[in-house]
Order: sequence, then structure tokens, then C-alpha cells
Amino acid sequence: ELNGKYYTSTILEDHYVITGEPGDFYLDHFSPESGKGIDIAHGIYKKVCGTELENRLSLVKADGTNVNTGHRNGSISYFAHGENILIAMLADEEEEVRVRAVNKLLNIKGLNEIFTCEDSFEGGVVESESEDEPAEDDETKYPPMNKGVRTFLKPKINFNASSYHTMTPISQWEIIPPILNAMSEAEIKNLIYNPLELRHDCHSQNVERHIKLVTEASLAVVGHDRRDGLIRNKIRSRKLMKTFVSKSNFKF
Repeated sequence: ELNGKYYTSTILEDHYVITGEPGDFYLDHFSPESGKGIDIAHGIYKKVCGTELENRLSLVKADGTNVNTGHRNGSISYFAHGENILIAMLADEEEEVRVRAVNKLLNIKGLNEIFTCEDSFEGGVVESESEDEPAEDDETKYPPMNKGVRTFLKPKINFNASSYHTMTPISQWEIIPPILNAMSEAEIKNLIYNPLELRHDCHSQNVERHIKLVTEASLAVVGHDRRDGLIRNKIRSRKLMKTFVSKSNFKF
């Protein structure tokens, strides 16, 4: 409004869409306070907190852009963390590698190991090139989410390792990957003979499709609730009417 008259204005916002798998379904979208990884991470957390996903969520995926995986405050940083390496080892084609991973999982759970394998670590431990700590203003701005949320510590990485499973000392892996937390002892032992197969895609193409929907909704309406309603109505409409009749369907 200016001098009693109303004019249109343009608002620039970054929108992040959250989708679920398996099934490729839309969950929600949000606009973080900034493009920093910590703001994006907290935006995701706020959308999940208080919903049924709080107890059912097993993993969070993201594309490989720097804001997600960057060495400086990426929202999902350091894929070389022991939890992720354990998952990769359980899906490895070599049985010897899977045996090491299964033994470690059973050891973390407090169960007996099935096989005896030598726990070796090649080379020396090298501190990560980036040991940046969160800025003080971030720590003040974001108090602990709750007492049950642990800190995803950046690991010490051996950049001279000859294989991915020797990049970090196996003795430092003390947490079971959340996606494997519900597996029984028998299911874990079975991974020695049958490599792990996850139902989740290794890419995020479904997110790109929903980003288009969020962009279209942002150009049409203003406000989160209106955008969310338009997106859900479009998705529901497409499910009811998957194809439209065109002139090519009528032959004279």
C-alpha cells in the first residue's frame, strides 16, 4: 500500500519440499529463515515433530548439493559416518565385508558375534579437513531440540584408506543406523548370506517433480496454507483423472 493505493509486489522465497518413500508421496513444504544448512535441518525437524513420522521416520535423504552435504554446516554432512558405512557394508557383494558389519551390529546390540574377524584399520587417523564448529549465534538461536536427539558428530577420516570401510575406525561406530534399528537378531544374521536391500531409491527424482508443483503453487497463491492446499488438490485431481482426452483420441 502506498498513498492509499494498492500495488502488486514480488516476494522471493526459497521453498523446500518434503516427500515420503516408498510410494513417492507429498508430505509438506517450508521456507527456511535462510539457506544455511542448520536452518534447513531445523525446518525439516519442525515439520516432522508432533506428527506420526516422529516415531516412524527411519532415514532422511537429500540430493548432493553443497547446502546439504557441504563440509561447512551442511544439513546432512559427512556421508563417511560409521552408520552410513555400516549400511553400505551390509549391501556389499563380498561376504567378508558383510560379516564384519554384522559382527559390529550384534556387538552394538550387546549380542554375541557369529564369526571372528580381525578388526583392522589401515593407515593413521587424519583429522577431517574441516573441523568448523557451529557459530555461537546458531547455538543461541537453536537450543537443543529435545534430550533424546543426539549430536551427529563429524568422524575422523583416513583419506589414505584403500577401501571405504576402512575410512574410519570400526571401533568408533557405536550407534545402530536408525533404518536397521527394528531388525531382529535373526534378520541381522541373515544379511551375511543375503545382502541388504532397501526399499528406498538411491536418487531424489521424485523430489524434483514435487518442486515443480511447489513452484507453480507459489506463482498462483500466497501463504503456506494456500500453497499447500493447491498442491494437494492438484495431486488428488491427477490421481482421479490421470489422462485428458485430446483431439488425437478422435478419428474421423
